[in-house]
Amino acid sequence: MSCAICGCDASNGAPACAGCGREFNARLLWLGRVGMPALQAVAYRQVQLDRGVDRVVRTTAASRPPVDETALEAYRDAERWLQRLGGLIGLKPVGCDRDGQPVSVHDWAWLVPHLVGWSGRIHKLRDVADRYADLTGMCERIESLIEPVQERRLVGVCPRCLPDERTPILAPADAQYAVCPAFGAFLTLRDVRAAYLTAAGVLHITRTQGGAAEWIRRNLNVHVTGRDLMNARQQGRIRPRHIDGRYWEWDLTDLLAVAGHKQAREEQSQP
Repeated sequence: MSCAICGCDASNGAPACAGCGREFNARLLWLGRVGMPALQAVAYRQVQLDRGVDRVVRTTAASRPPVDETALEAYRDAERWLQRLGGLIGLKPVGCDRDGQPVSVHDWAWLVPHLVGWSGRIHKLRDVADRYADLTGMCERIESLIEPVQERRLVGVCPRCLPDERTPILAPADAQYAVCPAFGAFLTLRDVRAAYLTAAGVLHITRTQGGAAEWIRRNLNVHVTGRDLMNARQQGRIRPRHIDGRYWEWDLTDLLAVAGHKQAREEQSQP
């Protein structure tokens, strides 16, 4: 049986394969932890973003507080979508919308963790591919509303689309993740940059220890210092080849491993 989303062999017997199911759940969790709380703050003007296209409801003494109508509309659409999905898999109590379709009566904060907990039912829906596409589009819409306008630059090409397609991935300079516009997959920009450099034939670089650390910071956006590289070398985790004086030949995969190790430690140390 082929996965209804990506077309691979779905050995689990459900319309969605295990990989697509995990991505579906990751999007739901992003909505609950990041997307919906931030969108709610934007909609009710608890934060200000310079998007330049806001429609503001002017207030008088008898009117409601200022709101961002664009964000508020997206917020309500997302909550209704989650409620319909909850109704489809029977998260009680269940009511009916104006079209007679089942909907959960809970709000998004209750629904998201319960949808993830009962995601096995979602993955077995016959129209799970449509649900996946709806969720991806909704996440992209919300992300565009909660992120300040920043200049985006080319990071690389989507490794999921290679070798058939070379989909360019654009992201702000300080971003760590992006969404492939063609496949809809969440991408770690470190992996995107690595795949791009590897495809271009960049397998080794000759730098000083400090120069290699600067290369990682500039290309992988991970704060690695020369001391981090020295520690990794002395611990035997990487084995650069000494060239002359302070210069070493660094394997790209070694530098990626150091960057990944440093980023993982920083994420674990965050509360």
